[in-house]
Amino acid sequence: MADFERGQWVLGRYRGGQFFFPGVVQEAVGGFVTIAYDDGDRESLPETQVKPYDWEPGARIHAIWSGNGQWYDATIIEAHANGSNLTVRFDDGIVEDTVTGRCRSV
Repeated sequence: MADFERGQWVLGRYRGGQFFFPGVVQEAVGGFVTIAYDDGDRESLPETQVKPYDWEPGARIHAIWSGNGQWYDATIIEAHANGSNLTVRFDDGIVEDTVTGRCRSV
């Protein structure tokens, strides 16, 4: 098991589903981690459904395309210094700036 600490940026399996979403640890107690997700949601998950944040250039994710609000496969091509802004290239070649709250990974 990983040791999670308050303020650590992590990826959590939102509602135990198949996708990991980014957020910040609010509390880690008794095998559960409370996460404030980048999109504004919040939940407590078992530690087994949380992993350290590992998105960096070259990572494959899903991102919401601004053109229609749908999820599409993409590759991170730049992670900005502030940590929450990314530049992604969708599989069809479109390059777009986005925020981590509009992204997820498997």
